[in-house]
Amino acid sequence: MKLGVLALPTNDQVEVLTIMRALDPEVGDAVWAAISPLIPPPDRTHPL
Repeated sequence: MKLGVLALPTNDQVEVLTIMRALDPEVGDAVWAAISPLIPPPDRTHPL
């Protein structure tokens, strides 16, 4: 009976050297700098 490739556990170890840039403060600052001019000013005439 053939179970498939993913059915048997392997001892392969994978090293991940990529940096999670999405959580980097520099990325957040760059995204905010690009988006902040697009946000309209608040409506101060609304009673709430």
